[in-house]
Amino acid sequence: MRIESISQEIRSFKSDQNTRRKEVSASDGDKVEISTDLLAKVNSVSEGEVARVQQARERVQSKFYDRPEILKDIADAILNSHVLEASVLEDGEDQL
Repeated sequence: MRIESISQEIRSFKSDQNTRRKEVSASDGDKVEISTDLLAKVNSVSEGEVARVQQARERVQSKFYDRPEILKDIADAILNSHVLEASVLEDGEDQL
């Protein structure tokens, strides 16, 4: 199991927090803000990515990820990817 480009996504998310936002108002007074960068990313999603998300949804519904060996594989993949260390260091922390 591989964790791909998560550290890049974390960095991208952090920088996206400061980007322009588009406001959408509902008739009952609720307001939603959607960044223009997020809208562009959503519109550029490939069919392959949509299929992977659908597969993940199906696996969640079937409790595939509840199996101990799968949870161990996921935890190992996260730890081996060094994503957590990169994220913590970016936030100015010295250690996990």
